[in-house]
Amino acid sequence: ELLEERSASKLDEDGKRHIRRMQDTAHRMQQLIDDLLAYSRLTTKAQPFSRVDMNDVMLEVLDDLDLQIEQAQARVEVSQLPILEADAFQMCQMMMNLVGNALKFRAKDKPPVIRISGRCDLVDKSMDVGWCEIQVEDDGIGFDDKYRERIFQPFQRLHARDEYVGT
Repeated sequence: ELLEERSASKLDEDGKRHIRRMQDTAHRMQQLIDDLLAYSRLTTKAQPFSRVDMNDVMLEVLDDLDLQIEQAQARVEVSQLPILEADAFQMCQMMMNLVGNALKFRAKDKPPVIRISGRCDLVDKSMDVGWCEIQVEDDGIGFDDKYRERIFQPFQRLHARDEYVGT
């Protein structure tokens, strides 16, 4: 940026193009570093499990994604969600990623519909032991099943950088 600021008037179009490429690369590198830090915090900052009301988590997530939801003209339908034993930060990050991906990887010609629901089943009521399931469904672009393993690896892409933002 300093080079551009001080020398832009002296550069030809080719020089200006090189500066833009360097800036774009630096921005992508910074985003990658930020995303790596966020990914590493998922395990290094893990908290002991506590009771987490997933309804409260969804309110926070939808509030944080409000602008993207509005821009996409998305309809987000949230059913009653369970209270479960979990790390609240990780649950928030998970829901943020799932809803964010549903907003990002959508058909361009129609507003997305995202449905979020959950259920629990106590296997042993006397011990308060069981399982919970949270479902996030959308009508997005989907992916070919052959990429199933790849897309859940950090920093893997199925699309070009200019097609969808993110790392």
